[in-house]
Amino acid sequence: MKRYRFIILLMAVLLVSGCMGRLVENPTRDDASLVFGFIDLGEGSTKGMLKGMEIVSLDEDTPGTFYTSTIHYGLFFHDDMPPGKYMVSNFRGSMFAAELLLGLQFKYQMPHYSKNPMKFELKEPGIYYLGTWKFRKVDDGFTLEPAEAPDKRQLLEWLMEEGKGTVWETRIADVLKRMK
Repeated sequence: MKRYRFIILLMAVLLVSGCMGRLVENPTRDDASLVFGFIDLGEGSTKGMLKGMEIVSLDEDTPGTFYTSTIHYGLFFHDDMPPGKYMVSNFRGSMFAAELLLGLQFKYQMPHYSKNPMKFELKEPGIYYLGTWKFRKVDDGFTLEPAEAPDKRQLLEWLMEEGKGTVWETRIADVLKRMK
């Protein structure tokens, strides 16, 4: 019985300690940008949550370099992106039960550059919003349609809360003041 209490206590400590760290960190470079957006996977084969996203560099200097985004529910962001040209390469989602029971995730490859709605260029350090999107399954794959909620302000407020004590907190506060 004591062994079970110890295991349960250990699991609780690990769970709580994993939830206590902040998600938004200080950048490691002076020319870094914060890139963010949202994908609602409420429809389609996942009917679940965004679990991962990769952004690929399109620059001649660093072609094919991948950057993994931080995910929080449908929000995706990267808080240390160097200047350059990029596009979202792919994203992953999962249904809670399928992942819990079978470890299944679904991976969606974004369309080629010319048809990719999430291609962008970071010319100067700053904060870049890639949009709020709704996932829709179609006959030959999927589409991402612009969505209204959560909006840019809501996402920035959440990022500012998660970035307390970082340079991003004050930079996001400045952006929010200008949005009024």
